[in-house]
Amino acid sequence: MNQQKSPAEITELLNAPDKETRALGYEYFLGRTHWLEGSTPDDLKRLACMLLFLDPEKVLANPPAHLSPERLWASQTSLEKDKMTMVEAAHRYVTETGGRLPPVIVWDFFKNRLERFVVHDGHHRCQFCHLMQLPVTAVVLEPLGNYEEAEIKMSEAFRIKTRVVSLPVI
Repeated sequence: MNQQKSPAEITELLNAPDKETRALGYEYFLGRTHWLEGSTPDDLKRLACMLLFLDPEKVLANPPAHLSPERLWASQTSLEKDKMTMVEAAHRYVTETGGRLPPVIVWDFFKNRLERFVVHDGHHRCQFCHLMQLPVTAVVLEPLGNYEEAEIKMSEAFRIKTRVVSLPVI
């Protein structure tokens, strides 16, 4: 799967009548979430650190945990309707097949009591879990050796001061 599909194309595949096409749609969905078969929390840590130009040796990746979406702060200002529809279709697929949505990436800024857990990737999955009253599965990253640098790189979250569950869907 070299080419990335749009959320609308993935939704169409996930809603197809045949199992094989739905499975293909879910593979494309996983590609967008960066959580492929065999992925580990360290894989998500390396991705997040690469995107922020942080040293992954100074960041701890915890095993996936279940968090309340209401506790999570946003690092973006809105959600896209077509991505929300894609996440809903992916959830239907994993419900049918006995799975769970892949984990989101969350930074633990443990020195900041109010905005402690900031979503790096997976805002739409967080919002969907909130709407469904489900916990969100998250790989929580702790910037132990480069806390201040990580906080600066995620400064947008501290500027917008918005919980993920309060983001508008456009």
